[in-house]
Amino acid sequence: MENWRLEILENLVDIDSEQLGNTTDKDYLFYYIDIGSVSSGMILFPSFPTAFNEAPSRARKILQNGDILMSSVRPNLKAFARFNSEDTNSQFVASTGFAVLRVKKGTDIDYIYHSLFSSPIENQITSLVVGSNYPALNTRDIRKLKIYLPQSKIEQTKIASILNLADEGIAQTKKLVDKYHRIKLGLQQDLLTKGIDVKGNIRSKTTHKFVIKKGIEVPVEWNVNTVEDVLDDIEQGWSPDCEGEEAPTNEWGVLKTTSVTWEGFNEKENKRLPQKLMPKVKYEIKSNDVLITRAGPNSRVGVIAHVKTTRSKLILSDKLYRLIPNNKIVPEFLALALSNPYTQRHLSNLKTGMAESQTNISQAIIKALIISLPNVDEQNMIIQHLNGIEAVLTDYKFHLKKLYAIKTGLMQDLLSGKVKVKK
Repeated sequence: MENWRLEILENLVDIDSEQLGNTTDKDYLFYYIDIGSVSSGMILFPSFPTAFNEAPSRARKILQNGDILMSSVRPNLKAFARFNSEDTNSQFVASTGFAVLRVKKGTDIDYIYHSLFSSPIENQITSLVVGSNYPALNTRDIRKLKIYLPQSKIEQTKIASILNLADEGIAQTKKLVDKYHRIKLGLQQDLLTKGIDVKGNIRSKTTHKFVIKKGIEVPVEWNVNTVEDVLDDIEQGWSPDCEGEEAPTNEWGVLKTTSVTWEGFNEKENKRLPQKLMPKVKYEIKSNDVLITRAGPNSRVGVIAHVKTTRSKLILSDKLYRLIPNNKIVPEFLALALSNPYTQRHLSNLKTGMAESQTNISQAIIKALIISLPNVDEQNMIIQHLNGIEAVLTDYKFHLKKLYAIKTGLMQDLLSGKVKVKK
C-alpha cells in the first residue's frame, strides 16, 4: 500500500539497551519482573523489592515506562506487555528471558506492541523458535522480525489508539467477568450452607436457627443425607477404541472426561465412534443428567457437571459416572451439593491410585459422601437464584468473546493497511 513499508524490528526499536552489570552495588534495590509475572498484555507487579546480591542471576534488563516486554521463552504464548508503572521513584528490572523493546524516534511504540500480536509476526515467530522442550527465540531473530507499518507516525498513532480502545473495552469487561464470578462463588457458598427462608431471604445465624447434624452445621429445616439416600442408581459408561476427531452431529460419539468441567458440560469434547461399532444406546447422554469424572489425573477426578442441554448421539464413557437421583433431590441441586467445598475436600481424601497422574473414585465412595439437603421447593429456589447470576456472567462472557473477535478483525484490517484510518 502507498506510504507503507516493511521494516525490520531493530530499525524501529532499541533492544535490551540498558542492563545491570556484574559490578552493580550488591545492596542496589529493584523490583524484579520474571517470566511468570507476564501474560498477554498483563504484568503482575511484585509487592516487594529485592537487592542485587539476592536477586536471580537472570535479573538484568533495566526497564523504563513505555518499554515493551517480549518473552523470548515460549513466545507462542504471547507473554508480551507494555511496561508502565505509577511508581516512578523505583527501579524495575526484567529477566533475561525477555527482550526489552524501547522505541526509536519516529515510531509509535503502541503500534509496535499491537503488531507483536498480529498473524504475520506470529507466523514469523513460529518459523524461528528453536527447541522442543523449551522453545525460545534468540535475540538475533527478534531483531530481524519484519513489521509492516505506515511511513507517517501520525497514522501509526491513529491505528494504535483504535486498538488501545479495543484493549480498554476488553480489560473493563474482564473485570466485570471476574467480579460476577466472585459474586457467584460467594452466593453459592451462602446458599449451599444457609439456604433461603420462606420469605425469600438468605438465612443468617443471628435471625435463624442452625443445628449440628452428622457433624455439619445446617439450618434446622434441613436434613443431612448420604448421596446413596438420594440416588436411584449410578451408571458407568463404555469406552471402545474411537477415532480422534469430534463426532459430527449426525453420528455417534463417546464423551471424553474433559466434557465434564467446573464451568459446565461441553458436548464438543467427544470422540467419533467408528461406524463398524454399534452404539450402546442405553448410555446416551440426556438433558438433566448429572455427570462426575471417576478416573484420571487427581485434579480431574471428582469434577461434576449438570447437563442443561445436549445434542443427541453422545455416549457416557467408562471414565464417567452418571448419577440418577430419586425424588428427594433435583438433579441440578445434586450437582451443586457435590460441588460444595466441604464435600470436595472430603472426596479428595478418599481418592485411590498409585500416582498423582492416575487416581480413581469408586461408586461406594460417592454413595458414602454426605450432603446438606433442603426440601425440593427450597432446592429450586436456590437454583433459581444461582441461575440468575449465571445468566449475567454468561452475558458478560459472550460480550468479552465478541470484543476479542472485533479486535482481531481490527488488527487484520488496520495493521495490514487494508483499511485506511479516518481523520
